[in-house]
Amino acid sequence: MLFLGPQIGSPIFHSTGTLETWQARIAARCVGNSRLIFSLGAAFAGPLLGICHEENGGFHLRGASSTGKTTSLYVAASLFGGKDYIQRWRATANGLEATAKMYNDLLLPLDEMGEINPKDAGEVAYMLGNGTGKARARADKSGGARDKAKFRCLFLSTGEISLACGDDQDLEEKKILSKIQLFFEMHGDSRFTSWHKDFDTKTYNRAGFKKTEDDRSEYYVLEEVFKNEICQGSDWKKAAKLLIKKGYLKSSTDGKSTRTESLPGIGPVRCYRFQKIPSGKEE
Repeated sequence: MLFLGPQIGSPIFHSTGTLETWQARIAARCVGNSRLIFSLGAAFAGPLLGICHEENGGFHLRGASSTGKTTSLYVAASLFGGKDYIQRWRATANGLEATAKMYNDLLLPLDEMGEINPKDAGEVAYMLGNGTGKARARADKSGGARDKAKFRCLFLSTGEISLACGDDQDLEEKKILSKIQLFFEMHGDSRFTSWHKDFDTKTYNRAGFKKTEDDRSEYYVLEEVFKNEICQGSDWKKAAKLLIKKGYLKSSTDGKSTRTESLPGIGPVRCYRFQKIPSGKEE
């Protein structure tokens, strides 16, 4: 173990039950679940870093809500205590530096990356992986620098966004919008049947319908076209959420990204209703 000077607090440890109980009620139930087994492995690895002369590191579990990310942290925390052992990303970079010192030679579980300022997330991840805090001036008049905080730990974090957030997240959103813009620029006329069109004229490989009123056009995109063509290579659920947030897509009253619309010649079907399309001039 490393001696880190004055006590700044300690992780919340708890002990209850027996090893056999933990094995039966927690460990045994992880069998067959790669995420839970991985989380347990990370928990066991934290205290071994110094013994094995290994460097700091970390892992991030990314996924939609209610998919078991936090449960994985609960399982990992069970080696040291309970839910109180888990920390949250909801802190400043300085605050998490102090937390990392508390979890020296341990696993540091961090829940909900979305709570931290995106611009700080990459900096904090780098700091945790590097095991060294920021350089700071001394509080006295010497003008010198205080010793940097040093710690050795593994972190296991969760969130609906990736560690590559901030500017990278903005870039990912721009790529999605650019791809959608390109689709409509290429096929906005040829593959969308006019809402008021003479149906004797066929639309080949139809992607949906285009409704123009008062010089304003709306596009009604068929479900499979949106998922498999417009969003090809991207997460269509994420794309739909982004389009709703930006005001391009009109959601249904039940909050879903598709709406039931009565399309000409087809009748009521669920589709994606674009109130406008990306233009490349988004704020």
